[in-house]
Amino acid sequence: MLDALEEEEKQIYKASYCGLCHQIGRRYGFVAQLFLSYDFAFLAMILAKNKQKPCITCKRCRVNPFRKLDTWENDEGLVLCADESIILTYFKLKDSVADEKGFKKILPWLAKIMLFPSYKKAAKVRPSFAEKVQINLDNLARIEKANSPSIDQAADTFALIVQATSDQEGQAGNEALNQLLYHIGRWLYIIDAWDDLDEDREKKSYNPILQRYTDELETARIDIKETLNSSLGIVNGAYAWLDSGTWHTVLNNVITLGLPAVQDSVLTGQWKKERNRIIRRFGNE
Repeated sequence: MLDALEEEEKQIYKASYCGLCHQIGRRYGFVAQLFLSYDFAFLAMILAKNKQKPCITCKRCRVNPFRKLDTWENDEGLVLCADESIILTYFKLKDSVADEKGFKKILPWLAKIMLFPSYKKAAKVRPSFAEKVQINLDNLARIEKANSPSIDQAADTFALIVQATSDQEGQAGNEALNQLLYHIGRWLYIIDAWDDLDEDREKKSYNPILQRYTDELETARIDIKETLNSSLGIVNGAYAWLDSGTWHTVLNNVITLGLPAVQDSVLTGQWKKERNRIIRRFGNE
């Protein structure tokens, strides 16, 4: 996804990432910053309130204090995304503890304990969002326990979580933003399910694609590509209705070039190797 950006756009994306990292540090401390991923920088730009002239300053990085980096500051969207990223990361760690067995439980369990104070604070600030995440994850757990072969049912439940990020204190955003976030969430769930096929088969973990298609993976690949393309089409259509202002070039390239490139890489089995290479290079530039 990051490979699809031009150099100037990468710098804007990095400034968004650094701004979100600093915001998390101010609100939740250094430990919480350790759990941040590049995906949340994309979400922060979508949720940005100041679309025209973001405040970019130069700040030192806690991880590498000898470097000064462009950092996006002073935006309500950053604050919202910082709070929601803590809540989502905590539940992801909780899910990992439930999924893993034996010694593999230890690392996510320790991480969950480390993040718990930050989660409590974030959930107090964003109670509506935390509640929606909990409800939909409980629904998803029931779907998994029932070994449902319905890809749409599982993907819809996860998509509702991503869609809920547009809520601010329970006030729904515009319909285009809701549609964009919903179908990004749906796309993410299905693409992750495909990417995890081998691992889930080996662990005998729930995966709706395996439940529906068993070993008919070539048939599955065609169907999955079609449904992923459908969601990407809706994402593109919804994005056309949004005013993204100064973020337009970056967001447009991620949506029109980055996501399809990731999809092709995942469906051809190249993504895990490509993802690590891209992130290492992006972080070192």
